[in-house]
Amino acid sequence: TDRQGNQHGYYTVNNSIAGFLQGALGISRSTTLNTGWMEGSLLTSGTHAMTVGLNVYYNKNIDTEDVEYFTGLIGHEMHHRQDYENMGTVPFLTSYFGQMGKNYFGRDDDSYQMYRNIETELKGWQNEGAVKVFFKNIQNNKDFFSILNNGKLSEDKKANQLEALGLERIQLPGLTDLQSTLSGNFNKLKKDAGITMMDKEDKSTPLMQALQQILNMINQQVTDTQNMINTLRQ
Repeated sequence: TDRQGNQHGYYTVNNSIAGFLQGALGISRSTTLNTGWMEGSLLTSGTHAMTVGLNVYYNKNIDTEDVEYFTGLIGHEMHHRQDYENMGTVPFLTSYFGQMGKNYFGRDDDSYQMYRNIETELKGWQNEGAVKVFFKNIQNNKDFFSILNNGKLSEDKKANQLEALGLERIQLPGLTDLQSTLSGNFNKLKKDAGITMMDKEDKSTPLMQALQQILNMINQQVTDTQNMINTLRQ
C-alpha cells in the first residue's frame, strides 16, 4: 500500500495489486484504488480488518508486508466495499446486521460459523480463499512476483499483466469448468431426446432452449476473457 496525504494518515492499495484483483475476482480497480486503509485501534486481536463505508480499518498487528496474505485480505474487504457502493451504507448495514441477528437468534451453533454465514461474508471469504489457493501454486507464485518485481515494467504495465494473470489462472478455469459441465448436460439431454446432428425438425424443449442460451452466453464469455487476456498482455 501507499500512504496518501499525511494530513489524512491513510494508505491506498497500489495499482498493481488492484489490477490483479480486477482480473482474479472481478473487483474494479477504481473501487480498490479509492479505498482508504487505516489502522483500527479498537479492533480485537481476532479481527484482521473491518470495512466501514469507503474505508477499511485494519489491525495494526497484522503483517502488511506479507503480499500473499494481504492481497487475500484486500480481496475480502473489497467485496464489502463494493456492497457499500452498490447498496448504500444504511441498506448494507441493515442487511448485514439483520442477517447476523437471524443467524444468532435462538441457535447454539458456533458463533464464528454464524458470522461467516452472512451473505457478504460468504463471498468475502470465497474471494480470500481463491487468492490463497492461487498463491499455493508454485508456478502462480513465481509468475506473480516476477511481474510485480519487474523493474523494467511501468506500474500500468504491471497492473495490466497481473490482471491478465488473475483472469487466466482464477476466472478462466472457473468459466471453462462451467462450460464443460453445461455442454455435457446439454448433450445428454439431446441424446435422451433422440436428437442428432442430422435432424431438421426442432425437437428441443423449453429447458433445452434455455440451456442452449446459457451455454452460448458462457461460450461468449470464455472467448471475451481470452481476448481480454491477450489485449492486457500487449
